Amino acid sequence: MIRSLKWTPDEEVKSNIKVEEYLATIKDASNLLWVDIYNEPKDVGEAILQEIFKFHPLAVADALDEIHIPKVDDWGEYLYLVVRAIAAEKELEEQIKTDEIDIFLGKNYIVTYHDQPVDVIEQVWEREEKTNRSLEHGANRLLYSLIDEIATDYIYLAENIDEAIDTIEDQLFDNPAPSVLEKIFSLKRDLLLLRRIIAPQREMVNKLSRGD
Repeated sequence: MIRSLKWTPDEEVKSNIKVEEYLATIKDASNLLWVDIYNEPKDVGEAILQEIFKFHPLAVADALDEIHIPKVDDWGEYLYLVVRAIAAEKELEEQIKTDEIDIFLGKNYIVTYHDQPVDVIEQVWEREEKTNRSLEHGANRLLYSLIDEIATDYIYLAENIDEAIDTIEDQLFDNPAPSVLEKIFSLKRDLLLLRRIIAPQREMVNKLSRGD
C-alpha cells in the first residue's frame, strides 16, 4: 500500500494524493507531506524512494533490507532513521517481536517504509488524519510523535515484564514447578532482546536531541 497525508497552510489535510503530485507538494516549503509505504513489491518502493525523492541508493538499499538495528544517518538534505517498534498484541508467553520502520526525514516531509502494517504508524496516522495535531507543526514534530508512541509501547511492555517477575517470585516461594523455570528463561531471552534494541535506539534519540 502507498498512502499519503498532505497538509497545507490553510490547515487542510488531504489523503492519498497521487504519486505524481509528491514532488510538486514538497517543492512548496509551506506544505507538509507524509508518505507511508508497506506491503508493496520492493521495486515499487525503490522507484518512489529513489526516483521521486532522490534518496541515495545506499540509504534506499538499507530501507529495503529490513534487517537493521536502530540508527540515524545524516544525508545532508534529509535524515535516514531506523527504529524498531514493539509488535502489536504481544503476550508475555510469546517471544517479543519488533517491527522495523525506516524513516526518511526532510524539511517538509516524512517517508515511512515497512514490510507490514505497524500498530504505532496506524495510531499516529489516524490521529493526524482527524486532527493534524503534529502535521501543522512540521516534519520534526511528526517524527517526535512517532518516536513518542514507540517509547510508550516499550514502557508498557516493561511494566508487564515487571508484573510477570513479581508473579514468578510468588510462585517460586508458594509452588515451585518446572514451568516456572521455563518462564524465567523466556523472560531472560526477552530482556536480552530488548537490551540489544533499546541501547542503540536510545543512542539514536540522543543524537537527535544533541543535534549531532
